[in-house]
Amino acid sequence: MFSQNPKIYLLVAMAFVAIAINCDALKMQQSGSMSTPAKRSGQEMTTLEAMVACNESFRTTEEFLQELNKTGSFPDESDKTPMCFLKCYLEKTSIISDEGDINDEKVLVMFPTLTTDGIDDCKKEMDHTNNVCEKVYFLVRCVMTRMLVDGRSSDNK
Repeated sequence: MFSQNPKIYLLVAMAFVAIAINCDALKMQQSGSMSTPAKRSGQEMTTLEAMVACNESFRTTEEFLQELNKTGSFPDESDKTPMCFLKCYLEKTSIISDEGDINDEKVLVMFPTLTTDGIDDCKKEMDHTNNVCEKVYFLVRCVMTRMLVDGRSSDNK
């Protein structure tokens, strides 16, 4: 689980962002010294608040998130729980709406090398299923793969 390691690696993005967070805040939250994260009126949740809240509903191991960061996909693509974690996380951070609409501007801010055409191409990946958690996962997988490939090609220059 998240609290077993000194850092948590989470890329969502469309979670899409690699984030290293000290577990001290998470341990404080789990021990009850912090209140349970709740959505503030008119504001989206912070990354940590969203991660903790979504992990309460959709328990996801760090292995799945590390694999997403490293390869762009989950190690077991038949397990819907991590996919629903992504959906939850993206909704709570206002990257996607409750209706499934993607906030393109937020995605472009998070991934400045991604183009609007790239986002549109990845949105098409969502058409391959009717399951809402899978739709979000297919979108994230596409964006992550593009970012990993773009990152590798810029490293080789």
